[in-house]
Amino acid sequence: MEDIHSELCLRIDEENVNRDESEKLKYVSQSKVRRRFMELVDIYKVDLPKKGTVLAKLKRDGVKEEVIATRPLQRVEIDWTPVDLMLIDPSDLKAKRPNLIYAVDKCTGMPMGFFVTFKPVDSMALKQCLIHLIMPKTYLKVLYPLVENEWVAHGIPHTIVVDNASVNDSYEFEEACLQLGVKEVQFCKIDAGHQKGTIERAFRRLNTMFIHNQKGTTFSNFIEKGRYDSQKNACITIQGFIYMAHLGMVDIVANTFDKRRGNSPHHLWVQGIEDNKRLMLQIPRSIESLKIILMGGSKLRTIQQQGVVIQNEYYYSQELMELKNLLEKFKRVDEEVRVRFDLSDMRKVFVYDPINNRYITAEFTGLKRKKVNLELPVPLMALELDSKKRTETKKTFSPSDRAKAKRKMELIREQDEKQIKKWKRNKDKIASDYQNSDFITDTVLKPVQVETKSNAIITTETKIDVPSINDEIRIIDEEPVVKQKGEKKSESQNDKNENWYIEYEDTDIEDLPSWDVNMKKDKKELA
Repeated sequence: MEDIHSELCLRIDEENVNRDESEKLKYVSQSKVRRRFMELVDIYKVDLPKKGTVLAKLKRDGVKEEVIATRPLQRVEIDWTPVDLMLIDPSDLKAKRPNLIYAVDKCTGMPMGFFVTFKPVDSMALKQCLIHLIMPKTYLKVLYPLVENEWVAHGIPHTIVVDNASVNDSYEFEEACLQLGVKEVQFCKIDAGHQKGTIERAFRRLNTMFIHNQKGTTFSNFIEKGRYDSQKNACITIQGFIYMAHLGMVDIVANTFDKRRGNSPHHLWVQGIEDNKRLMLQIPRSIESLKIILMGGSKLRTIQQQGVVIQNEYYYSQELMELKNLLEKFKRVDEEVRVRFDLSDMRKVFVYDPINNRYITAEFTGLKRKKVNLELPVPLMALELDSKKRTETKKTFSPSDRAKAKRKMELIREQDEKQIKKWKRNKDKIASDYQNSDFITDTVLKPVQVETKSNAIITTETKIDVPSINDEIRIIDEEPVVKQKGEKKSESQNDKNENWYIEYEDTDIEDLPSWDVNMKKDKKELA
């Protein structure tokens, strides 16, 4: 505003340069400039680039109407935020701020469930909170005996409201809600915290009622925190905070008078359930279905003849094929179905049946081929390593080899095409002597000569590798000697010439064994 007032004064000075002393303009006070500015400026246009469309409209128009819920479980709001408290992480003994996922019933203000984690909030953490709010809190007296009251809130909500964060706006969370029986999942607009004001006020009540009173608190802002050292004063573990959260939600929040509603959330819940007794029956059908929903592995797959494939491994069952045929019947052949699996055991997967709203079990088909010990759980990492190994092996093969072979085939085709044209022009000549592929076997069975280190010649009937311990075998590519007519006289002479490389050793007759054999005497010796 001071800049606007200064600019106005400068323009007045520029205007007074050409005016007489009696006609000069006077300065305007800064307060008057402010009043005129507020009359002329459009606050909505000023707030729009700074706060966004939703907050700018909210500031201009205000909250037009309140969302009304008339019974328990009609509308449950879920949100998450870092806790205003430093806790000791047992993994490294460092002080950290955990994330709290909190669910509150809109009608009664009753805490429905929560989940605390040091890790970033993901769909898995949201599903843990979802299970906690749905299931009965039968563990309360066993695990947390200091809690005096009962936590009676449980059941499947009709509508769940979350903000538009990327964690919430995920298929995993929405699918889990629908499979558990939640009719609708609503996502608030960006910067529209007023659309889920119940959960925002619930976080504020938790902070003011017991969190900001604990050692290690970070308070709501740096002004309240001042010079307080939250990390140095942190002395509560996450287990201790979870115990405190049960005490705070059950004994404090649920059993404290709410002036907006005219009673405590606990009494409003009990009265609402008595008026709508059918709500007591809204719990999941089996624990097995909850375990499947909480599984960390999830993929979308199309059902094939071999089943569904995860990391190059097919999973099959007869029920899965029946689902495939049913999808084909309703002309949904290419529809992808949700496949859930345990990351620590891939021996079976669970395929969601969208028609009957249930999960189908599919067993492995090829893990034995991969030489995997099926008596122990097979982690997903083992399948990933096998798939990566196959991918690396595939990369060693050149993708151009096929094209090279195709080019050679095309060259042979072109040559044969030219040859056939020549044969057709010369019809009186025989086109070819080959009528089948027996010439290949004739070539294979053609006798060849093999030479060893000891200069011995071995004649083989087929071109095979002859194993030898001490001798190297070498294939002689020379053609066998063909005898021509007129060479009979010199046959013996040629044999001698050809066998000159054979080594002979002189053996004395005396060295030969005697087996009563009479040696034939020479006629000259007998004479």
